[in-house]
Amino acid sequence: GSVGLAALGGLLLFLSRLGTTLPGIKNDGVMTDRVKSRGVIGIALGAGLIGFYIALYFFPAYIANWIRLADPIEFEAPDQQRVDLFFALVVPDACQDEHLKLLAQLAEMLSDSDYRERLRRAGSSGEVLELLESWQGQTVT
Repeated sequence: GSVGLAALGGLLLFLSRLGTTLPGIKNDGVMTDRVKSRGVIGIALGAGLIGFYIALYFFPAYIANWIRLADPIEFEAPDQQRVDLFFALVVPDACQDEHLKLLAQLAEMLSDSDYRERLRRAGSSGEVLELLESWQGQTVT
């Protein structure tokens, strides 16, 4: 008697919970719990990067970024020196000629050791921009 009642109670409990959870991996508040909702940050970051690249596709000019490292790194440079100055360029397909002209101008600028040292000593991004724009009286375009 009592074993049958316990089995019947267990079966009723099981049947009552059967329809309340979805099959497969349990959600357990992944998108609503602050600790578990890191996926939202990844989705937002991914959407932002996609938007950035879509904007670059339609952007009519190039984008340049100047990078100066505090600690130079090994970069397999031809002169075997550690590298601390970088330029990053983003150029649309329509500006290939401008891209090559800009690279040639940068190569000429950075081949001047005094100019490189002035770039290294620049204390702010404004000073770097001023140096780049005033190089031998020419404007970097």
